[in-house]
Amino acid sequence: PVIPLIIACGSLSGFHSLVGSGTTSKQLSSENAALSIGYGGMLFEGFLSTIVVLTVAAFGMGVLKEAGVEITAATWGNGYNPGLGKAGFSPAAMFTNCYAAMVDSTWLNFIPTRLVKVIAGMWVASFAMTTLDTTNRLARYTLAEILLPLKKNAEGVYNFLTNPWIASLIPAAIGIWLGWSGHFGLLWPSFGSANQLIASIALMTGAAWVSKRMKSNALMAVVPAYLLWITVTAAIIWFMAVVLPGSIQKNPATGITVLVIEIIMLIMNFVFIIDFVKTRKDPVSAEA
Repeated sequence: PVIPLIIACGSLSGFHSLVGSGTTSKQLSSENAALSIGYGGMLFEGFLSTIVVLTVAAFGMGVLKEAGVEITAATWGNGYNPGLGKAGFSPAAMFTNCYAAMVDSTWLNFIPTRLVKVIAGMWVASFAMTTLDTTNRLARYTLAEILLPLKKNAEGVYNFLTNPWIASLIPAAIGIWLGWSGHFGLLWPSFGSANQLIASIALMTGAAWVSKRMKSNALMAVVPAYLLWITVTAAIIWFMAVVLPGSIQKNPATGITVLVIEIIMLIMNFVFIIDFVKTRKDPVSAEA
């Protein structure tokens, strides 16, 4: 059950389901293009992650040794992160150096190493920038929905806070503060669970629609939705029971924060499965 939490976006991603439903779907010329674009995008991202893992795993030790770091295969696991610090590499810089070393070991070694590093760096930077852009846009939508109760009683405040510029600056400011202060480490361990939980919710939402509108094919969507919910729920429970106790002992602040987040997500998860079952039984409304 924990595999989806480890593989994250490589196998299942709630973040990508939000992007696909909110933006990509509006850019398709037809519904028929959804399969090739959605599945193709997943394959390309898997290809990207595979390249990153292979380059660092195959050439990382050599790159660190060239930077003056004493590291061996026996100390690779525990010495990798300290080695980055000694070499003065960020994770992104480590990838660019490893990628350059990989290219240099092939018949493409006639390409200047500095140019390869620039290309790899642009690859990482463009990926990061598009991710941040999408994240901020989704955060703006989420903030607007959270503030909906204000619309009736304080419409002026609601309009101000949901202004596209203001609603974009608020999550951006929070993200910048979390990054610069280092407090993002409190939330990061719960990312895997949250990401997969959102994916489960997205699939169940789609399955609910299919079960109402395409009853003859409902099982094709409903069965995977139930299996995914069971898998993600089991993974969250396993994470809370097996991983978090050790984390709380090592770092109480982070461990307890993540535990609270996991409990809230687990409660919401059970609430959603109950709503899903009820929704499937409800008759289709005339407006649906």
